[in-house]
Amino acid sequence: MKSLDPSQKDQLTDLIETMLKDNSTLVLGSVISSMCQVCPDRLDLIHKHYRKLCRLLVDADEWGQIEILGLLLRYAKGQFLDPNIGEKTAVVDQPRLPSKSHKDFYSEEDSGASGSSCSPNRLDPDHALLLRACGPLLFSRNPSVVLTVVKLYFHLTPADDCFRPAKALIRLLGLPREERHIVLLNIVTMAQQRPELFRSHIRHFFLFEGEPSFIRDLKLEILGLLATEANVGAIMREFKDYVRSPDKAMVVTTIQVVDEAMSVLMALVSARDENVVAEAVVVTRRLLQLTPENNTRTIVHLSKSLDEITIAMARASILWLIGQYCETIPKIVPDTLRKAAKLFSNESAIVKLQILNLGAKLVCTDASEINVLLFGYVLNLAKFDLDYDIRDRGRFLRALVYDPLVRAGAQGAEGRSNRLLKTNLKQILLSARPPPMPENPYAGRERYTLATISHCLNQSAEGYENLPDWPLVKPDGSARNVEEFEERWNRDRVISSPVKELKFQPKKPKKRVIDLNEFYNSSESEDSEEENSDDQDDEEDDEGDEEGDDEEDTDEEEEDTEQEEGATDEAGDSEEELTSLQKNDQAQGLRMVNAEGTQP
Repeated sequence: MKSLDPSQKDQLTDLIETMLKDNSTLVLGSVISSMCQVCPDRLDLIHKHYRKLCRLLVDADEWGQIEILGLLLRYAKGQFLDPNIGEKTAVVDQPRLPSKSHKDFYSEEDSGASGSSCSPNRLDPDHALLLRACGPLLFSRNPSVVLTVVKLYFHLTPADDCFRPAKALIRLLGLPREERHIVLLNIVTMAQQRPELFRSHIRHFFLFEGEPSFIRDLKLEILGLLATEANVGAIMREFKDYVRSPDKAMVVTTIQVVDEAMSVLMALVSARDENVVAEAVVVTRRLLQLTPENNTRTIVHLSKSLDEITIAMARASILWLIGQYCETIPKIVPDTLRKAAKLFSNESAIVKLQILNLGAKLVCTDASEINVLLFGYVLNLAKFDLDYDIRDRGRFLRALVYDPLVRAGAQGAEGRSNRLLKTNLKQILLSARPPPMPENPYAGRERYTLATISHCLNQSAEGYENLPDWPLVKPDGSARNVEEFEERWNRDRVISSPVKELKFQPKKPKKRVIDLNEFYNSSESEDSEEENSDDQDDEEDDEGDEEGDDEEDTDEEEEDTEQEEGATDEAGDSEEELTSLQKNDQAQGLRMVNAEGTQP
């Protein structure tokens, strides 16, 4: 209605404010959903009902719980102080208890099964009330409810109290692969900020045979985030198996995650698959930049493999490494430049640029006649190259390095400018470079709220709003101190309206109808007895509340039958009396006749 007629917003807001007073969970879930659509910024309406919503949260339906949890999360972010304020941003690993068996994993490890273990001195009472109310929902059968509760815990709880929601996410890894992908995306974001939450569950992220690529890549990313000196042995043993997989995409992804596997990488440089070799060389280059000491043996091994490697990126990385560390391998660099100059015209642009840089670095460290002539030959090849980037780089290095060296050698003396240039040339060309950082496809998702479409897509979706920032000063919470006069919610109660008890009212007995023959044939005494019996029957019928209409009708029919039989018996008795009287009269008449006949 609001989308059709925005002028109705005020009326709808008043209606929502009125319906928030209802105690039915069926009503509250729909009201909160409507509030999030009509007036999501009117969080002041929740002050009086905050504690009621926390209390009724566990009784609401599943989709109502999601709406209520989302609203309470936004409300808590704006009404309570940050529980992690004043703590270090880098969280130190918390001491963990000894590892439990698989049976203990599904048991409740906290002493309070329905609440949070946060210290009451650190949290506002209403803040702690919300966390306690959300605790039982971590065991919900609906994964959306569990993800919403985990989101609430991740944003509202102290850093050292997020192990319960992490444990709930581990339970969701048994879901179908589409839902598991969403769960793993949220775990990646949480592990980037708090990796200590999942380090005790690292074995749950090992790969299984037949897992799809989008699940496999996420698990490998999580393993790389959780790697420490304590668990690197177990992770490296897994990676050694992964790099032997026939799935080359899996091998490439594993190499990208590896940071401390130089021996494994050196073996992969001689592999048959070019993509695997290229990725191994790139990662080796990055690792050598991280630890520049004592890398001579590794660089020599890479230079020997240069003839067999055909991937442009891998060849460029090896040439860069040889030129960067040319002072430590002075006998390898000239021969490498000689071989590269033979194939200069057939190389790709990125390899040609590294050949030019290698020649410039060589003459800076060893300006012998042979090295200078070899470098001049490479510059002449670059002068006539089809790529203008190669031509520009050749002219730049000729003016910067080659021409000053040639003039100095011809004159036999060095000018002041040449001396300054030669002194600073090494610093220009051989200065330390920061190690290249590989592009992470899962980076940047932390700017979005967990368990949202924007977080899943890594881009802002329509209607997405960030959570409010924590307040610097604690807001006044007196608005939540509201006495609840209405009756508390009962699980057996479905609606808030009172239920009336329906009392059973017996049907009144029918009046008895007597015909004239029965009336005149019956005597007065019998009539009085029948009336008394009828009165007694009426009193008994009034006292019996559970007698049915059929039984009453049956009793009346039996009474009528008895009365008819009684009337028939009475009629027979009267006929017998009449007959006896008639016989008596006849006998008496005969006696009178006989007496008259005997008279004189």
